[in-house]
Amino acid sequence: MRTECKCHGVSGSCVTKTCWKVANRLSNITTLLRKKYTNAQQVIVKPNSNALIIQSITSSGRGRTGRCLSEAKANKIAKSDLIYLEDSPDYYNIDVSGRECGDNCNEVCCGRGWKTIRELVEEPCHCQFVWCCEVKCQTCRKMLSLVLSACLVGLLSAATYSDDVARNKMLPLAAAAYSSNPQLCLTNKFTNAVLKKNYHIGCDFQNVDTCSGYLATLNGDQAILLVFRGTQGFLQLILEMDKSVLEEHVDWVGGGQVSKYFSSAFMAVWNHGMKDDYLTLRSQYPNYQVWVTGTKISFRMFQLK
Repeated sequence: MRTECKCHGVSGSCVTKTCWKVANRLSNITTLLRKKYTNAQQVIVKPNSNALIIQSITSSGRGRTGRCLSEAKANKIAKSDLIYLEDSPDYYNIDVSGRECGDNCNEVCCGRGWKTIRELVEEPCHCQFVWCCEVKCQTCRKMLSLVLSACLVGLLSAATYSDDVARNKMLPLAAAAYSSNPQLCLTNKFTNAVLKKNYHIGCDFQNVDTCSGYLATLNGDQAILLVFRGTQGFLQLILEMDKSVLEEHVDWVGGGQVSKYFSSAFMAVWNHGMKDDYLTLRSQYPNYQVWVTGTKISFRMFQLK
C-alpha cells in the first residue's frame, strides 16, 4: 500500500490536506515480481535442521541472472526474497496440444502452429420478463472461433523415416497391442519397456466391437509409446468400411476431415484414461520423444493423432 494526498485551499494552497491509502500500481507490482523472479535463489533444507540455506555457497554463487552473492550474505535469506526448491520445467517441451491459446498462439504453441475451429452454437437472447412470472427468450445462433494449438501434429510432421526403427521397434510394438498383456511381448523384445496401462472400450453403437491401445515407456530410447490395436474380426472391418464410405466425414482438430468411425474410435480410447496417463508421463519425462504406432484401424488413428 502507498499513501496519496490532495491539498485543499485558495489558489492551490495547501491549507488542509486529505490523505488515503491506495494499492500500488499493477505495473510496479509486476516489475518488482519480475525482478525477484530473475534474482531468485535455489535453496535446500539444511541437514539435521528445518532451516533453508542457499544450495550453492560459493563466491561465484549466482541467481537466474547471474547475480553474485558475497560470503557474508550467502547464508542469509531475507523474508522478502523469492526462493525455490526445484528448477522449473522446460516449458518448450510441455505438450500443449488442444489447449486454447487466445491471442498468444505463437507463444503458447512454441511456434509449432495452431488450428482455428469455428463452431455454430445456439444460446438464449432478447430475453423479456412477462408478468407474471416468466422470462421468455428467443434462440440466437452465432459462430464461435475456438483457437486450438496443434503442437503434437507439428512435431509428427517433422519426423523422419528410419527403416531400422520401423522393422525392429515399431512393428513389435504394434504386435504387442493384440495381446491381453502387452508387457509380456514388450519384455520379450525389449529389456527396458514399461507398460503404463492397456485400454479397452466398446467403439460402435452396440459396444460389440472394441477399440484398444496401450501406453508405455521405452526408457533406453527415451520414448513415450502410444500404440493402438488394429481391426479385430470381419464384422468390425465391414463396419469400418460402411462408416467410411457411406457416412459424411467430420472435422479434425489437426486439420481436414476424417472418417467418423476412426475419429470416434480414437476419441473413445484417448478419453478412456489414455490422455490423462499420457500427460502424466509427459510431465514425468519432459525430454522423451513421443512414438505412435499400430496397424490397420490403428494406422488411421495414428494419422489422426
